[in-house]
Amino acid sequence: MDIIKIKNLALKGATGQIDTDRAQVGSNGYGFVYFDFSNSLLDPIFNKRSGKVCGAGAHFGDFERFMELDEIKFDKLSSIDGLIDDIKFDLLLAGSLKTLLPNLVFGGDEQLFDALMFVFTPDNYFFPTNFYYGASGTALGGWMFEQYQEFPNKISKEFNFSPFDLDKDKLTGLVEAQIFALRRVPVSDFCGIYKHDMGNSLMCIHDGKPIIMELGYSYEYDDVEIVLEYHGYDFKQDRFNYREMVKRAKLKKKMG
Repeated sequence: MDIIKIKNLALKGATGQIDTDRAQVGSNGYGFVYFDFSNSLLDPIFNKRSGKVCGAGAHFGDFERFMELDEIKFDKLSSIDGLIDDIKFDLLLAGSLKTLLPNLVFGGDEQLFDALMFVFTPDNYFFPTNFYYGASGTALGGWMFEQYQEFPNKISKEFNFSPFDLDKDKLTGLVEAQIFALRRVPVSDFCGIYKHDMGNSLMCIHDGKPIIMELGYSYEYDDVEIVLEYHGYDFKQDRFNYREMVKRAKLKKKMG
């Protein structure tokens, strides 16, 4: 893992450059570089459990203000009936993340997705965070500054700040920039089963449209497929294999 190259990519993102092949984006002077936690080079380094810094996307306190800003374009959402609720908006952000990380797997026990995100700020701070959808919705996680010493020195020495030390205005700027940056990326389809206290939720993007369906505590393939086909799914042509995805989710449930 070449942390210097990652830092340089984040710096390019901070100038507004986008490179989807390298999962590099940016906005408002912030640069972001994303990685899939399943990357074998990252797992032994960032396997220390992160803590929640704040809500993200529509689960951040100032989201209503973001909705009023001209930079957010909702032209792609015109086909969705009614107002876009917060979960559907966050699924669109997740669809952009899927474009940046094509192999990212969605679904799990109180987790829809989790991705590592390196951040470069207008104040020249560089630090790691994780962007995830968990029990409290979409959020940003991170590590305290003193935890960096648990990482290899050649990596930790490049980190000069912790997201936990950002004041309210800086944190707002970070979340706002991340929304704007992801909204600059095309949305890709994905499908995942999110297991929670009330049962299971099927969360998908299909043809750029978010779909959420409650499955209850148990569900069958055919019942779910009938509803998805109503929404326009073509199981012969879709890029993801729905039945295999359901089997993985049920296997994770059995394994606890």
